[in-house]
Amino acid sequence: MLEKNDLWEDLKYGASTIGNTILKPHQLEVLIGGGNPDADILILGDDPELYLNENLKTQKGSSGEFLYLLLEFCGIQKEDIYVSTLAKRNARLKDFMPEDYEKLKELLICQIGLLAPKVIVCLGYEAAQMLLEKEIILEQARQEIFSWKAGIQILVTYDVNTVKKARAELGKKAKLALEFRNDLKKLEYFK
Repeated sequence: MLEKNDLWEDLKYGASTIGNTILKPHQLEVLIGGGNPDADILILGDDPELYLNENLKTQKGSSGEFLYLLLEFCGIQKEDIYVSTLAKRNARLKDFMPEDYEKLKELLICQIGLLAPKVIVCLGYEAAQMLLEKEIILEQARQEIFSWKAGIQILVTYDVNTVKKARAELGKKAKLALEFRNDLKKLEYFK
């Protein structure tokens, strides 16, 4: 039987084999995720700026920095979460060929199995659609918490960059920014 560390290595290797012929050289580094792998909260997005390494290091002004500041404001610390992306690289899902999507989804399912979170926060449409396996309307999906495999709950909210843009254009009281903050406050229940 494989050890958990061996399964993580298999996951990293699997990610390193997808998209190599179409990704640019700076997109090839495998970034499986970061944070606390024993956390009950998995945050999943399609944004390579969510983290630079396993310690959730971010660039100044990035969507990751913005997300972690807002989570901290909501009472959620970095040790309370694990963060990953759909691509597992410095890329977005759209940078891959459509035939790679299913492989990336399989890797994600394996990763979720290793992490065994109580809740997955889908940041944006792409993450939600990949897990829920259906077309969604983000505004409607945000209004409910979905039950998923093995009793894991799924919370759907906005992509961080969408929220950042709304705040930049309309200020801190932008409706979208307030709704995003309220969505993140729901995570207190899962800590």
